[in-house]
Amino acid sequence: MLLTLLLGWTFHRFRVKLMASRVAVLNERNRIAREIHDSLGQQLAGVVTHLEAAKHIIGGSPETARSYVDRACTLAREGIEEARRSIWALRPRTLEESDLPGALAVLAKRIAEGTNTRVQVCVTGAAVGLSEEIDISLLRAAQEAATNAMKHARATEIRIELAYAADRVVLSVCDDGRGFSDRDRFDSRGSGFGLKGMRERIEESSGRTSVSSCAGGGTEIAISVPIAPGTSRLRRLFSPRRSATRSIT
Repeated sequence: MLLTLLLGWTFHRFRVKLMASRVAVLNERNRIAREIHDSLGQQLAGVVTHLEAAKHIIGGSPETARSYVDRACTLAREGIEEARRSIWALRPRTLEESDLPGALAVLAKRIAEGTNTRVQVCVTGAAVGLSEEIDISLLRAAQEAATNAMKHARATEIRIELAYAADRVVLSVCDDGRGFSDRDRFDSRGSGFGLKGMRERIEESSGRTSVSSCAGGGTEIAISVPIAPGTSRLRRLFSPRRSATRSIT
């Protein structure tokens, strides 16, 4: 009888946590929808404005018209990038098709493609099923850290490590880039999901984020998130099956 009550209570807590996770995802989608309206909508409006201006002066001032077209092209490219990031943030397709280690491998390949930067992924420990919220948060954190390492730190080597322990999962992203000494300057990097946003998202899952860096010495970002007891077993029992295929490079 006691065992039945304990299992029932554990399952109830799991369901409550799962529902809370889904609500959080829905709220995030609503937030992203607002961002798309505010940012992407304005960028597209800017494209139209500049093209209209170029159309009216192209006959008398072709050079000025060309500058308007160039600006419109810049806004369009920024809009495409914004759309890609928004779609990725909603629900990475790689997490639909694989688990977190597999999604990280795909991310590493995409980031390194067409560049001289080497991106490695290393997974240790037995992978367990995490909540959708944690999966997305860790994947987005890895994406942001690796992208910043290439774009701002000019790193040539990036290592993404995912370590599963009995009670927690730890994600770390290390690079050999320029590093930094001013944390506020690092916080402003990226596109709205810098170190501050990364930390806030991880803290929502009771996790911790630490950053170590020095000018010229590279950067390491480490994220530790606790694993609730029984989470892996319950998710296997009550969650839809996902592919276990992974490709670690």
